[in-house]
Amino acid sequence: MVRRAENEGYFKIVGYNWTMTPYCPEFGACLLNKGRVPVKTAVQAEFEERISLEDAVTVIIKTANRLGVTKRLVESIFQFYENLKIIVVDEANPELLRRNESFRKEYDEWRHYTSTTRGKVYYIQVQKDAGISHGRNVGLFIVRTKYFLLLDDDMIFDKETNIRKLKELLDHTNLVVVGGFIRENRIKLAINGIFRVHADQFNVLRTYINEYQLMAYDRVRCYPECYVVDAISNFFLARTDAILDVGGWDVKLRVGEHRDFMLTLRKNNYPVAVCTDVIIEHFPPNLDLRKKAQKVIKDVYKDMFLHKWNISNSFACRSIRSKAYYEYRCKP
Repeated sequence: MVRRAENEGYFKIVGYNWTMTPYCPEFGACLLNKGRVPVKTAVQAEFEERISLEDAVTVIIKTANRLGVTKRLVESIFQFYENLKIIVVDEANPELLRRNESFRKEYDEWRHYTSTTRGKVYYIQVQKDAGISHGRNVGLFIVRTKYFLLLDDDMIFDKETNIRKLKELLDHTNLVVVGGFIRENRIKLAINGIFRVHADQFNVLRTYINEYQLMAYDRVRCYPECYVVDAISNFFLARTDAILDVGGWDVKLRVGEHRDFMLTLRKNNYPVAVCTDVIIEHFPPNLDLRKKAQKVIKDVYKDMFLHKWNISNSFACRSIRSKAYYEYRCKP
């Protein structure tokens, strides 16, 4: 149990040296514990400020035969940011279009809708079972703006989805990725936090990675609602060139790619932050065939992820908050 400081707010702030752990050797996954430093404020940001949001940001949405919920998201984006450019990458299943009338109707409605958006929505299909990583990379390679906004297809914008604030942080700091919170059923989902690698004291070749939710290194200077972390949700604004430099997402991981992506940012010492006052709504469909299919192969790709990072196992450490204390319970 960790005592909660009075001024820490939403996150437990631990400082930049907290990830250094005993028994971890100077190689392998333990190297991920190093390299965290305070976020720097940009000396010159006037030029970036003059670039409009619409000229600086492109939205990437990866979907898979869910054009109904994708249309709902796009409509909500245009309600608040009517001139944003949007790339939709659909892992389409031709068999569903041929055999399922409801899918065919969704597709026809989607094509009609995008024809009315004056070229602001670019729709591209990729092959069935290409994977989330491949689809996102396709979108990333098309982006021509300085920043891109990554979204899941079952999200919805509202008045608290402040993309201008996220852009302001990238304009004024050396942050590479800055995200917001996801809210589902009026509850903020606590999936933001810090990675920490531990080694077995009796066998240093066995390493474990814990992801501590609601834990942060520090606040971002001048932005008290924004915290420096390692892991955030699939709702973030990022520097296009930096993500291209690391190759985007690993296409070998068709599912379970997000933790791998965040670890890649950490390995490259790319600073990441999350703002608690920037919120997007999450409304997953009741019947989600994609989720059912992903569960079947999830363990396979988890093993691939662990092997890639030379990690024996990974744990999610959830925060149980009270008025005075943080306590973390870790489970695989």
